[in-house]
Amino acid sequence: MPMKHLFLFCMLSFYASANTYDTSHCQDPLELEKWAKILSNNPKDDAIQALHAMWVGLCVKVDAKHLTTNDAQRIFERARESVVETQRAKEEALKQSEGERL
Repeated sequence: MPMKHLFLFCMLSFYASANTYDTSHCQDPLELEKWAKILSNNPKDDAIQALHAMWVGLCVKVDAKHLTTNDAQRIFERARESVVETQRAKEEALKQSEGERL
């Protein structure tokens, strides 16, 4: 998955205020459209599928008031950062292996 797709997740995070249970972003047509585009461009990418599943699940948990919006944002951002770092490491390893072959 290209890094530019991963950076889109910066825009897909939850909009947070401490101790609130705001799920308006979960039904926001623009957010849903962004996810639909990312998912259709990466249908077999397990990391993106997992992030989307987490996003949906976090929306459910905030709606049920089991997590605040702030907590959900923190959880999602940590997961997104992990995916970004993993992808960067893969791309760097690929560049190094290609450089060794030259």
